Amino acid sequence: MRRFATIVAGGKRGGASLSGLLACASLATAGCSAINPIGRLNPGPVDPNSALAAEVNQATRTHYKTPKFTDIPKTPKDAPKPQAFRAKVVDVLAARRPLTQWVAQNPPEHGDTEGFVAGARASLPSDELGPPPTDATEDTAAFAAALRAQSAPKP
Repeated sequence: MRRFATIVAGGKRGGASLSGLLACASLATAGCSAINPIGRLNPGPVDPNSALAAEVNQATRTHYKTPKFTDIPKTPKDAPKPQAFRAKVVDVLAARRPLTQWVAQNPPEHGDTEGFVAGARASLPSDELGPPPTDATEDTAAFAAALRAQSAPKP
């Protein structure tokens, strides 16, 4: 503490210099500037035109129970030990190694997409080439309606 007082006092023990006082004042003022970010935690104004404005205002006025450390549940008895977890991670990494090596030895081929498409089109029967049939839109709409009926909640 004496060393700090010496530095603040400008090298003289017991006497305070103007620069030391300014340093202390700037430290005190810097502490006050940290109050503003804490104020941002307060909820801002709610748009009164919002459909949820009443619910938001009520929720901001409600006092909720503050959680405590005693509310944290105990560790389960069947949780794996760190050694068992580490062994599983090592097993996964070992199982991944051959796949990584295979991908490195057999990189995916990029390019010549037009050649691939031409080969795929050549393998199709001639009756499947061309635009889709005109009734395809109606079939698609009927299929979609059947799916919606299946996924609808039961009454």
